[in-house]
Amino acid sequence: CASDAWRDQAIAWGIEPQRSRTIYFGRIWPQHAPRPTARQPTLLFAGRMAPDKGLHLLLPGFAALLATRPDATLTILAGPGRSWYRVYCERLIRRLGVADAVNWLPAVPRDTLDDLCREYGALLHYSRNEEPVALTLLHAMAAGLPVVTSRPPRPGAIVIDGRTCLCYDADRPE
Repeated sequence: CASDAWRDQAIAWGIEPQRSRTIYFGRIWPQHAPRPTARQPTLLFAGRMAPDKGLHLLLPGFAALLATRPDATLTILAGPGRSWYRVYCERLIRRLGVADAVNWLPAVPRDTLDDLCREYGALLHYSRNEEPVALTLLHAMAAGLPVVTSRPPRPGAIVIDGRTCLCYDADRPE
């Protein structure tokens, strides 16, 4: 299993505990030059265009940030997904009045994500999973990019508030 939460779920479904173990997703952590200090809040969201990725939940929080930091920008690295959801998010961006501060980029090959992460000040992330093990989080952390993500319902090995990232309540992302 990829996390303790997934292992617990497998055991609840009938897998014998002695036949299961947790093996976390891994990746090679390359050596990078120090990240440049951002002069303005440059935020990155990377994910599929799907409601479970929570972009629509994060946008009102970005609008609130713009009220205090009008120089902030949000880049949405949009992976494949549902076209209706992208249209919904585009309309929400316009309705919130933040279109001038939002940039859209197409998906990039995963092996270029570390370098792309170095261009931003923080990664915005949302997950409904009990113990998120998203590769996007690992890439951001490997690149030294601070991560702001939803607080999982139970402690995990990757998302540790104040240590590996900053967490917000998933039901109040703004």
